Amino acid sequence: MIAICDGANSAWRMAHQDAFATTLETGDNKYVWLGTDSRLETFTFAYRCTDAGWIWFHGYPLDGQTGTCVVECTRSVWDRLGFADLSTGEALAKLQSIFCDDLAGGRLISDDEDLQWRQFTTVRNGRWHYRNTVLVGDAAHTTHFSIGSGTQLAFDDAVVLAQCLAEDPRPDPAFSRYETLRRPAVVAAQHDATYSARWFEDVDRFAPLRSDEFFTLLHGRRHRIPRWMPPRVYAHLYSAAENSSWLHHARHRLPTPQWVRKSRALPESRS
Repeated sequence: MIAICDGANSAWRMAHQDAFATTLETGDNKYVWLGTDSRLETFTFAYRCTDAGWIWFHGYPLDGQTGTCVVECTRSVWDRLGFADLSTGEALAKLQSIFCDDLAGGRLISDDEDLQWRQFTTVRNGRWHYRNTVLVGDAAHTTHFSIGSGTQLAFDDAVVLAQCLAEDPRPDPAFSRYETLRRPAVVAAQHDATYSARWFEDVDRFAPLRSDEFFTLLHGRRHRIPRWMPPRVYAHLYSAAENSSWLHHARHRLPTPQWVRKSRALPESRS
């Protein structure tokens, strides 16, 4: 029995993608994963408006001295900022200049000779096991970094897989039970992550809002309704619901309106 946990670009899964019924969906935004020696105290969204448009980072602390910054922007802004033609040093200098205040003078760090700007790929598999192998973590499923669930999902996979093998060491029944138990949580997380990722791809819609309205839309980015409702209207309705206990309860229980489901909506949760 072999647990395949070699990440989103799993070589084994890609070699047997028909057996796993693998689907890959690539987002539009550009992002780069960087380190920083700035002392971020908590998870941080930092937005900056440049002459080319909006760019932002998702930052979080690792220890008392270092942190992680995932810089993201739309593809058109990335093109206009000229990152395709910049060396790693030039790109880091440009990003440090943009986010100077947010990093409190700290540096952005990368070990790459050529800075690896990517577009996020959502991995889904119709089947998580094949022969004597089973997929775990990002090899089985990915969730956009904007909801911060990837590591937790991978650890939960490992715990449940170990429990299933302890109950029945035969591969096929253990792997099948593991997938049955884990798939609902993964599908729910991928659903949230898909809407969150699309929110960041559509960030220009929300940039003109007041800061409190923008924060409200950011907070609600995992839901489908903000994508189809005028941003300012949603912000006001959301605030009203938060200030009323019964409206808050009702908002989370109401089904998605038919007009939203039938419009050019995102796919529903898929396995």
